Amino acid sequence: MMNQNDEKFSIYGLEPPPVPNMEALRVAARAIRQSHPGLTIDALAARSGLSRNTVLYLLNGTREGTLASWYLLAYGLGVSLPELVAHLDDA
Repeated sequence: MMNQNDEKFSIYGLEPPPVPNMEALRVAARAIRQSHPGLTIDALAARSGLSRNTVLYLLNGTREGTLASWYLLAYGLGVSLPELVAHLDDA
């Protein structure tokens, strides 16, 4: 089903860009955290330099977050940002 935003792409014969799978990103981030015993939300917040609430917002999907916040979260998780955001393409 085509929506109004898709129409601007069809005018030029283009396909609209894919929608990033934010849920897959959050699932991956939670799985990485859980694979590190002892990496509590508070510890992750301290390692990443983010507030505890921001970490919770990102992991629970309350907010999508900024590129900078996901970068810091990836750092706190001990993975690279490209490794983490690769999950945005998951189906």
